[in-house]
Amino acid sequence: MPFVELLESRRLLSVPSVGADGGSSLATAPSLGKLAGPLVVRNGLTRRESSDFLRFTVRSLGNVNVTLAGLSGNANLRLLNSDGNLIASSGRTRTRTDAISTKLNR
Repeated sequence: MPFVELLESRRLLSVPSVGADGGSSLATAPSLGKLAGPLVVRNGLTRRESSDFLRFTVRSLGNVNVTLAGLSGNANLRLLNSDGNLIASSGRTRTRTDAISTKLNR
């Protein structure tokens, strides 16, 4: 009797990926555009950079999840509003993944 394995159905999701060089301030931050779903941004800091800023808008208010991973050194993650005020932050030490999960109210 032949061996038959039944496989579960799966959905393959594709997440867009872009390379972006962040700006050195909120004023010079390049825009990632209006986000309607997940987006992977590939970026790195040079020895002369201490931070990178990226700008994005969302289609509607609700939950936002931002992750900073694949680190080769310590880094921190901050989510700012358009006025530069802090919404949320993550400051894990060493090369551990930083993540922010928060609800955007306005």
